[in-house]
Amino acid sequence: MPLLPYLLAGLDGLPGGHSTAIFFSGLLSGLTPVLVYWLAKRLFGELSGRAAGILAGFYGPFVLYSCAMVPASLASLLNAAFLLCVVVAMEKRTKPILLSAGVLLGLATLARAQNLAFVPVCLGLVVILLKSERIRSLVLLGVGFGFVLLPVAIRNVVVTGDLTLVASNGGVNFYIGNGDGANGIWRAPAGVRRTRVEMMEDARSIANEAAGNVLSPEEVSSYWLRRALVEMKADPSRSFRILLRKAWLSVAAFEVPNVIDGQVYREFSPVLWLSFLSWGLLFPLALLGCFQGLRSGGKEQLFPLLFLVCGMLLLVAFFVNARFRVPLAPALLVFAGRGVEWMIQLARTREWKPFSGVVGVMIGLLFLLHRSPFQEEEAAKLRSNSYQLAAQSFRSAGEFPSVRVNLMKALDLEPDSTEILFGLGRVGEQIAESVGLGDPKKKEFLDEAFLYYRRVLKAKPDDFKANLNLGVLILREHLKPGVEIRVALLAEARQCLERAVHGDPSNVSGWIGLGMARSAGGDRPGTLEAYERAHELDGKNENLRKRIESLKAQE
Repeated sequence: MPLLPYLLAGLDGLPGGHSTAIFFSGLLSGLTPVLVYWLAKRLFGELSGRAAGILAGFYGPFVLYSCAMVPASLASLLNAAFLLCVVVAMEKRTKPILLSAGVLLGLATLARAQNLAFVPVCLGLVVILLKSERIRSLVLLGVGFGFVLLPVAIRNVVVTGDLTLVASNGGVNFYIGNGDGANGIWRAPAGVRRTRVEMMEDARSIANEAAGNVLSPEEVSSYWLRRALVEMKADPSRSFRILLRKAWLSVAAFEVPNVIDGQVYREFSPVLWLSFLSWGLLFPLALLGCFQGLRSGGKEQLFPLLFLVCGMLLLVAFFVNARFRVPLAPALLVFAGRGVEWMIQLARTREWKPFSGVVGVMIGLLFLLHRSPFQEEEAAKLRSNSYQLAAQSFRSAGEFPSVRVNLMKALDLEPDSTEILFGLGRVGEQIAESVGLGDPKKKEFLDEAFLYYRRVLKAKPDDFKANLNLGVLILREHLKPGVEIRVALLAEARQCLERAVHGDPSNVSGWIGLGMARSAGGDRPGTLEAYERAHELDGKNENLRKRIESLKAQE
C-alpha cells in the first residue's frame, strides 16, 4: 500500500507539517459522502442520493478514520470516485472520462491492494454492458490503470528484482487468516512479532530458514501461501469453520479493531457518538436496496454491487477487520440509500402490508447482526488491545497520565497480562520523573512502579525488561550518598540485574547496574567483572574506564 506514504510525505513538506497533513486528510475524507451522494443519485435518483449521502455522513468508521491517516480512509474516497467515474463512463464514454476511470482504479489499487481482484471483473462488465466501442473503452481504461501502476511495478523490480504490481505480503496475510491458530481476524502467527515491520522481518526469516537460502519478497509470499494451504488441507473441518466465522464477521455489526477502535476513541471524542451508524445497521438496508435496485435499476449498478461482493469475498478469503471493511462502504451505502428510498415510497403510498413485512425482516436482521461474534474472553482481549494501542498513542505525545488511565482500563480486562503490568510500571516511573521532589505523589507513583514490576516477575521471573527496570529503579531510588540501602532491597536489585544480563549478555545498562549493586554489597571482584563486561560492550565510556582503573588500583 505505497500510495498513502507518498501522499503523507508530500503533505508533510507543506507549511505546518504533520498538522497540515491531518487537516488535508480530514478534508479529503469529507468528500467521500459527497461522492456517495452523486453515485447513488446517478444510479437511483435524487432521493436515494440524499439518503446515501446522509448515511455516509453519520457512518462511524468514516468519521473515525477521517483524520487518522490510515489507508482505509483514502481507499474509501478513491473507491467512491472510481465507481462514480466508471458509471458515468458507461453512458458518456468520452476519452477523458474513461482515462480518469482507469487512473482512479489504479490509485484505489495502490491505496488498497485488494482492489486488484476487482480489475478483471470491472473489465468483464465493460465488455458485457457496452454494445459498441468495447475495445476502445478497454484500451482507455487499461492505459489509465497502467499509467498509475506501471511506475510502481518498475520501482518494485528495481528494488526487489520481482515484478510486483503493488505489494508482496499477500501470502503472509493469507496465512494469518487461514493457517494454524487462525481465528478469522488479525493475529500474529507463531514465532512472529506483532508490529508490521517486525512481522514482515520474522516472516522473511522463517521462510529463508525453511528454504535454506535468501528468498525474494515474492518467494517469501509464496512460501506462506503454500504453508497455509498445506495446513488447511491437513484439517479441512477447522478450515471450513474458520471460513464460516469470517463470513459471519464480514457482515456482523461488530467492527473488529485493528490499531484504532471506535469504541475506545468514543471516550475521548464526543463527535464519534454522533456518528452512530455501523455496518450492521447499513447491511440490512443495503440488502433491501439491492433487491429493489436489481428489479428496477439500470445495469450500471452492477459495478458497485460486484465491487462489494468481491471485497467481501476477499475478507472471507483472508481475514476480517474494520480497516479492511471500510473501503467497501461506499458501495454498501449506495444500496442502503436505495433501501431507504423504497421504505419511504412504501410509507408515502400507504402500502402498510409490504412496509410492515420489510420492517419485520429488518428488525430480525438487525438482531442477528448485532449479536457479538466473540466469546466474552476474546472480546475482552480485543478491547484490552485497543486500550493498549491508545496508550501507545498518548505515550508518543508525552501524555503519561492518559497512558496510565488507558493501561488501567486494559488491566481491568486482562488482569494477568504481564505486558500491561510492565507498561504500568514504566509509566509510573515516567510520571514520577515529571513530578517535583517535594510532591508526595512522586512516592505514590514510584511505589506503583515497584508493585507492577514485581507482579510481572512473580508471573515471569526471567522477564528481561522487568528485571532490568526493577533492578535499576531500586538502585536509583535507594542507593544514594549518605543513605544506607536495606540488605533485602540490595539483594533484590542484584538478583534482578543478574537475571537481566543472563537474559541479554549484550545489555550495557544491565552490567553497569549489576556492578553498582555488587559494589554496594562490598563485592569488589564481582564489581570489576561487571564493569569490565560493560566496557567491552561500550569501549568509549570514560566513566567505566575510570571506575575499572580505580578498582584495579585498590587491589
